Amino acid sequence: MKRESVTLTVELPADIAAQAREVAESDPEFLSRVVLYGLTRRAIYRHLRANEDGAVQEMRVSVFTDDERKVLDEADADGEA
Repeated sequence: MKRESVTLTVELPADIAAQAREVAESDPEFLSRVVLYGLTRRAIYRHLRANEDGAVQEMRVSVFTDDERKVLDEADADGEA
């Protein structure tokens, strides 16, 4: 994959800007992946929302989650069956 360097200038809250500078200095590859993730996600959402004629339509999605972790009772916690 061909790679190019891009210089971005963005305005962020001061605390977030400080964190971004720190990451850019300590782990620039991670910061590149974060930006790539955001841009890829944006492109995918635009693609999914586009009609054949290129118009953007509203999309509604329902998401359900479940937690399958077992809560131990006192007998289980003591190692008893």
